[in-house]
Amino acid sequence: MIQTFQLPYFDPSTGNYGQGWRDMYCVAAFSIALTAMWAISVTWIFEPLARRMGLPPGKARRFAEQTWLCIYYSSMWTLGMYLWRRSRYWTSMRELWATFPTKQLGGGLKFYLLTSLAFWFHQIIVVNVEKKRNDYPLYMAHHIATAVMMSSAYVYSAHELVHLVSNLMEAADVFLCIAKICRYVDWRTSGNIALGTFATVWLISRHIVYVRVCWILFQDIPTIKPYGCYSGINGQLSKDDVVVSWSRLGRPFIDSASLICIVPLVKWAFLSMMLVFEAMSIVWFKMIVQTVTRAFVNGYSDDVRSDEDEAEESVEMK
Repeated sequence: MIQTFQLPYFDPSTGNYGQGWRDMYCVAAFSIALTAMWAISVTWIFEPLARRMGLPPGKARRFAEQTWLCIYYSSMWTLGMYLWRRSRYWTSMRELWATFPTKQLGGGLKFYLLTSLAFWFHQIIVVNVEKKRNDYPLYMAHHIATAVMMSSAYVYSAHELVHLVSNLMEAADVFLCIAKICRYVDWRTSGNIALGTFATVWLISRHIVYVRVCWILFQDIPTIKPYGCYSGINGQLSKDDVVVSWSRLGRPFIDSASLICIVPLVKWAFLSMMLVFEAMSIVWFKMIVQTVTRAFVNGYSDDVRSDEDEAEESVEMK
């Protein structure tokens, strides 16, 4: 059981980790652990705390859920920033392709990637357990698309790209959770500050830096990383004539030792998924601007993505 939670494929000769099928078991174990931690912390710790603070049942539940998310996002964003600060692509995003597509990666980065992937599978479960949000279809589509993109990018050994994108997404989520928590406990000034910070961080991380990452992917392949089939062991371009077919492109999902082929179809597949995320972010940013505008005009604003049970409570309390 303990081995299930240990990072597999450690290479003592390099001090790094490889990747393979056992990573799937590790992700499943992490996802189950996150779901258990969510259930325990929400039901037995944060929700009773909220009830002691005088919050009604619906708000107490949402307070507990957002507190759990705040702890997760804060922890993972801090770890992600630590790894990014120590990476080669901290000063130059073109270094994203320095080791791509080798299957060797550091223990800290592997833990971050597998935990992040496990979190999105965990969230798919949680979103369907919780009461439905007003934007449930968009929210569910985002979670599924995120899990698919992260899994595919991990299989294709785009570790640094997944790390950077995940870290950018987590930055704004921290302040969104704080803003919601402040809203539930009616800390209006703190909530407005958190909301403004959230909107600012969202704009910078998801509509400036993230778009820059998309541009780097578009520009640098094949300029810096030529098209071809690469060894997952050392990242070297194969000198053999390899026939690139659909079966060849899908082989890394079956055989972790197979060549990884970077062709226009693969480039545009990943770039298209990233642009879909950007389109979703634009839709959400419109909601954010509406919320911030109401807060500026009225002094305080409810979340435009508020939940139906909260709306019902507010009607009953009037």
